Amino acid sequence: SVARALRAWGFAVAEMEHGRRAMDAIQALVRGNAGSGTAGAPAAAAAGPQWPDAVLLDSRMPELDGEGVLRELRELAASLESSGDAASALRVRSIPVLGATGSTDAAEQGSLLRGGALAILVKPIDPVELALALEREARIVLPSGARAVLGALDVDQ
Repeated sequence: SVARALRAWGFAVAEMEHGRRAMDAIQALVRGNAGSGTAGAPAAAAAGPQWPDAVLLDSRMPELDGEGVLRELRELAASLESSGDAASALRVRSIPVLGATGSTDAAEQGSLLRGGALAILVKPIDPVELALALEREARIVLPSGARAVLGALDVDQ
């Protein structure tokens, strides 16, 4: 699986079976950092769950699809901003999101991109393609295991 490959390469991976669970996890992070002004700070990360470096959203998930998660992320950031928690609002807005879909339909892919996804990956997802998208689109510094695999495959990083 993609998650297994990413873990083997040194990524920390949290899998959520539906979009509602992903949003609940992000909202719990916000509540844990509310008013502290330290959203994403190393001390906060050491004390509990870490903010995601990136999110891969499937366009079709039960309970809340990828487009719904993107909408709720925007709404959450706006709510935080209006309540005076600019640090958490910025942290939510800066989560890089990649979309995933089994469809080659331009309209479906476009809705994720318009919603804020940085790139779309078509399933089945190749772990190498995902690692490259994380590096290029989400500006993630790849773990050494991923860099080694890409180097061995002679993939232009």
